[in-house]
Amino acid sequence: MYKNHLKRIVSIVAVSALAITGLFAGSVVLNEGKEAKAMNPYLPMWEHIPDGEPYVFEDPDNPGKMRVYVYGSHDVYRTKYCGDDLVVWSAPVEDLTDWRYDGVIFESEVNGSRDTLYAPDIAVKTEDDGSKTYYLYPNNQSGGRNGMIAKSKSPVGPFEVCNWKSGSSTAVDGVLGFDPAVFVDDDGRVYGYWGFQESSMAELDPDTMATIKDGCKELKEADTGINSCNNTNDVFRFFEASSMRKITMNNQTKYVFVYSRMTNNNEFGLGASNDTLAYAYSDNPLGPWTYGGTIVDARGRYENKDGKTTVSYSGGNTHGSIIEINGQWYIFYHRCINEDQHSRQGTAEAITVDITDDGKVVIPEAELTSQGLEVNGLDPYKKYSAGIMCMRSGSSYVKATYLNDNYDPYDYYDTYFDDSVDRDKHAPVVNNKKGNIIGYKYFNFDLLDWKTLNGFDLSYMGKGVNGSIELVLDNPYTGKSIGKIDVRADDPTDALKTAHIDLSSDIKGKHALYLIFDASSSGEIADLYTMQFTGDGVEPTPEPTAVPTATASPSSGNSQSNSRTSTAVQATPAPTQATGSDTVVSVNGFISLFTVKGIQYRVTKAPTMDATVSVVKVKSSKSGITIPATVVSEDNNTYKVTAIEKGAFNNLKKLKKVVVGSNVQVIKNSAFVKCPKLKTIVIKSKKLKKASKKSFKDISKKYTVKVPKSKKADYKKLFGKNVKA
Repeated sequence: MYKNHLKRIVSIVAVSALAITGLFAGSVVLNEGKEAKAMNPYLPMWEHIPDGEPYVFEDPDNPGKMRVYVYGSHDVYRTKYCGDDLVVWSAPVEDLTDWRYDGVIFESEVNGSRDTLYAPDIAVKTEDDGSKTYYLYPNNQSGGRNGMIAKSKSPVGPFEVCNWKSGSSTAVDGVLGFDPAVFVDDDGRVYGYWGFQESSMAELDPDTMATIKDGCKELKEADTGINSCNNTNDVFRFFEASSMRKITMNNQTKYVFVYSRMTNNNEFGLGASNDTLAYAYSDNPLGPWTYGGTIVDARGRYENKDGKTTVSYSGGNTHGSIIEINGQWYIFYHRCINEDQHSRQGTAEAITVDITDDGKVVIPEAELTSQGLEVNGLDPYKKYSAGIMCMRSGSSYVKATYLNDNYDPYDYYDTYFDDSVDRDKHAPVVNNKKGNIIGYKYFNFDLLDWKTLNGFDLSYMGKGVNGSIELVLDNPYTGKSIGKIDVRADDPTDALKTAHIDLSSDIKGKHALYLIFDASSSGEIADLYTMQFTGDGVEPTPEPTAVPTATASPSSGNSQSNSRTSTAVQATPAPTQATGSDTVVSVNGFISLFTVKGIQYRVTKAPTMDATVSVVKVKSSKSGITIPATVVSEDNNTYKVTAIEKGAFNNLKKLKKVVVGSNVQVIKNSAFVKCPKLKTIVIKSKKLKKASKKSFKDISKKYTVKVPKSKKADYKKLFGKNVKA
């Protein structure tokens, strides 16, 4: 793997809680035979994106290829809800382990003050010319900006506010309030949903996408039947987190309204909580509605050893929605860690969705697991963060960790995969005391039939206490004990220790794993970091497979992703080419890193695909440098030059002018650094999508960015006042 991939792709590590149904038995394997997907949480352990709304859209960089995009708030404040930016992650529909950070898509700053952005939503509208416009509802609750919307021609932005009141740059014209959701039906009509402790709905004007359509009105309980959480006389008990989906199956079409529901006191034998997602359904997008039931309870209900219903987590909230991906339905939601509600993480579970012959929408409650999107179970022989626990009894909890103070994933990836950095210290399970139990569901020991189980590794830091951690399968109270790890008082308290125990090879099938703590005192025993089953065996050599050419269809469960057409314009190669490669790195038969005329390129798409490269490093003493439109590698493959990476132009003291070629689409933050004489940047590309003033750091204060005349207005939004045509 090379850093260009590491900067964009993150394999997933995860966690959750537990539903009472099937808590300790082996779970149902959905879509048996499909490739395992991704665990909980589905994003890196340091990322905190709650309120996730999943949608399937076409990848603007790869027309015809579909990706799952998750739009949520961003818990970066750490001591209060959410943050002042919205970021997006996405994954190809055919591989939900391949998550990519798509960057910051929206920020709002007014009069020098940055607004807090809460749970967002997005809607896509098909224009008369067949193109798509994406409307982002950032849930800005600052005064005068409550109904803010922003639009873009790409699902990853940049998004620009499009409903400022006439003559104002601080107030917007829009009706949608807290936790907005917007749904565009197949006939082009647009509907909005919002509210806190009281549900509101309305048909919106498709021209504004933000105001109520003429002749329509805001609908409340008397119109829709959905009552407030303060009303104990009905089952809906709406709290917040509106979300709308349209489902067609069995020759029937239903509208499904997903929302956060406040349970009744003593419901499930527990106190009232808004930590559940419920659903209602209707034949029409504005009701009247029929209550369906609970989809997920993020508290993680389970029965303790006395048979009493209890929870793994209390005092939290959750928000999300349902989506169908390649024939499998999922519920996306979030969990609260760190014993607060300010370090939330995106999680997902496989579910089933059905419309019965008599028109009922049936969505059985999801079981909370560690496997998440890995519907066939976790590979036990991979290393996992202890933070993917999905059940707890006692004081144990997942400690929140963060990327860095400035939230720069590209910086982080440069070091995260470096051996000099300990990558195993994110999201440990801490405060583990005598009698505590933590659980993981599920490990599938049949996934790799060529491996033979022989042991278990656990990395931890001691707490100066003698104790033990027992491993039990399937049920913490009646299950099978398979081993015990002794924790010593003299174990290191400031460095990781990995303990290994031998295990029997006769464990087969799919099992939950529970860790049970014991000690001679009441103090903390150890902080847990990573775990991994070990085994013997030689992986068989796979049969050669052809490069896939089929493209997955959009999800039928999300009408916003249906009947999509490409909005990207196919790039026309420019005549300029660079040749004469002088440095080559080859992997798997393809050159992946090479240098031409002092410019080092990294292959981002292979010749078997779209053949693109990014500029990663420039070594030159010249005063002028040109980034070509295309470049030819030593093995005679022609690549389009589409990106300039962070730090590509670094400490070039003599550099005065740079010409950026016509195929460049991305200029990363700090692409040009410590080039004090650099005054002229010429942009020939008309395809630039991601760039900003932050692309230039410590260059001449009098620099100008010269752009094509037809793109001056667009690029001024990216680069500001320095732009000239």
